[in-house]
Amino acid sequence: MIVPVREGWVKEEQIKVFGKLLAKKEKINENNSTSLYKSVGMGLFDLIVAEAIYNEAVKKGIGQKLEE
Repeated sequence: MIVPVREGWVKEEQIKVFGKLLAKKEKINENNSTSLYKSVGMGLFDLIVAEAIYNEAVKKGIGQKLEE
């Protein structure tokens, strides 16, 4: 995220810490804009994030269901 902020592609106040989003201390702007998830760390954290995103999509009835 250092380069996008330094180059002015993203404002620092647009960056959210994922832990705060999971704890519902912050919200993602839902004005049909694109959200980017930048992963750094263990694969286990990626699985937790994927599960949270999946559960929210199911709750909102959005996304696509793929057949096996």
